[in-house]
Amino acid sequence: DVSGLSHLKVEAEEIRYRSQLAEAETGLAAAWREFSAWTDWPAATPPQLQEPGLLDEPRQALQTLRSLALSQRADLRALQAQLEEKQALLALQRAEKVPDLTVGGGFKRDFGQNSFHVGIDFPLPLFDRNRGAVSAARAQVESARSELRWRQILAGKEVEEAFRRFSFQRDEVQRLREAVMDRLDTIVEITAQSYGEGEASLLELLDAMRVQLEASLNFQTLLLQARLSRVDLEEAVGGPVD
Repeated sequence: DVSGLSHLKVEAEEIRYRSQLAEAETGLAAAWREFSAWTDWPAATPPQLQEPGLLDEPRQALQTLRSLALSQRADLRALQAQLEEKQALLALQRAEKVPDLTVGGGFKRDFGQNSFHVGIDFPLPLFDRNRGAVSAARAQVESARSELRWRQILAGKEVEEAFRRFSFQRDEVQRLREAVMDRLDTIVEITAQSYGEGEASLLELLDAMRVQLEASLNFQTLLLQARLSRVDLEEAVGGPVD
């Protein structure tokens, strides 16, 4: 028979697990209340989320995701718009290089000689009247083009890093779930059965339960990091990843 003290120790281990689970549930409820307040969510309870889909392997290749980032990221579109604005300003300054010609004329009377005259006034230099403004506008175009190019390279690196990190963590989650977590559940069940039959000690049962608890908590942390990496990947791409 299992003594009352042994029962108490087993139940104490379960209480520790339940308290940590309750703490996590309390934190989730507080986070949901804050989120629903910010978004004015109409329902009182959180929606049912499809969590397994967050760890699905992306169907698009890495190169495709890079191309999507270049075409749909809001920051890159803003930089492209700024470049086009600078290019339009440069075209305007180039158009103003042409001098404003002024045509004039009149009637002239000198020592009894009457004559008509016509003249054209134009500024000097004839074809370089707006040289400084054109140079400044050209420099702004080159600066905007360089900034856009640099941010495009950086965006590609961000997609690559997020894709690599998510793929690695996803593979680790799949491997550990199959190779470790399922085995731990089996080991605890076998140890509990052996303890009930007197073949395993209380210390062995508590150690098995403690290892299972700590592994479960660490596994959930790894799973959370993998999901956050998926979010980082979608942020780097600038939209949902199929």
